[in-house]
Amino acid sequence: MRILLVEDNPGDARLLQLMLKESGSLSLEVIQADRLSTALQYAAAMPFDVVVLDLSLPDSQGVETLVRMHAAAAALPIIVLTSIEDEALGLSLVQSGAQDYLVKGQVTGPLLTRALRYAAERKRTEADLRASFNLLRNVSRRLESIREEERGRIARELHDELGVGLTCLKMDLSRIPAMIHEAVLSKDHAKAEAKVRSMIQDVDGTIASVQRIVTELRPAMLDDLGLVAAIEWQAQDFERRSGIVCRCTAVEDDIMVDRERATVVFRICQEALTNIARHAGATDVSIRFEEQEGSLLLEVRDNGHGIPPEKIADPHSLGLLGMRERARSFGGQVDIMGRPAEGTTIILRLPSEAPYSEHAAVL
Repeated sequence: MRILLVEDNPGDARLLQLMLKESGSLSLEVIQADRLSTALQYAAAMPFDVVVLDLSLPDSQGVETLVRMHAAAAALPIIVLTSIEDEALGLSLVQSGAQDYLVKGQVTGPLLTRALRYAAERKRTEADLRASFNLLRNVSRRLESIREEERGRIARELHDELGVGLTCLKMDLSRIPAMIHEAVLSKDHAKAEAKVRSMIQDVDGTIASVQRIVTELRPAMLDDLGLVAAIEWQAQDFERRSGIVCRCTAVEDDIMVDRERATVVFRICQEALTNIARHAGATDVSIRFEEQEGSLLLEVRDNGHGIPPEKIADPHSLGLLGMRERARSFGGQVDIMGRPAEGTTIILRLPSEAPYSEHAAVL
């Protein structure tokens, strides 16, 4: 652990370093600065784990010393040394960015060592929490973006297919009375009958469009025939749309699982296939789905380019993050492995039933 000790009193500085040396529980490197300006230069030039800061320095006094140090090195945990034991001052220091404050006359080696360890750990925890928060915020934005894209796509399809189809049908219906009158007068019903047949075909096409849109939103077979049948349909639909060979292997004809988990598995499989179509450059895809020892196992493997390691951990790969978050919300996990020029494998493991704690939370 590298410590920046900001202390202008040579005696106090030697005593603090002796305490740290005698404690022996941490491997420490101490770099001393006797002025705040020097400390700011050190902090800008070298990496440190903790700052131990005296508030009374030749070029800065009081809480302002902490404020300036924190502004210049916000990522560093700061332990403040003060000669005054004052709770109000301590609260003000913590509010201004200090991780802890110690009274000089009460400092011991173990106390200082413990304060250093705790300060560094708290700072790491704060950084992890910020990273998790940013990650969740990015995922939330991605999910909202997906919703908006889906709404826009559905609106376009409703307009282009249903809207146009119904408008044409309305125009044909408006012509029916005239065609019937003409047929009665001419005693030739062929034209009217052809128009009726054409209208029936248009209605059938509109019904098919409605069924397709509903299926894309949530396949009825997911509820009616089960998860295995839905994944098999997804593989067939993917092959039909993309032209990429897609084989699906399921050990059992059906696996009983609640509606929420079925949706998670189906959507993760859907996202994996979407990524393959967009990025993998694959010609062959295999899907394996089974239940193993109380867990659902879904494996999607392709023979494409192979996802690079940096892309797997990239916080901007929101599709992958979305898959992980879906799985994590039900106690599962998604593992992603890629080999250059050999392809990518995505494995989902998900408890097939809620653990006891989850049931208890629901109850």
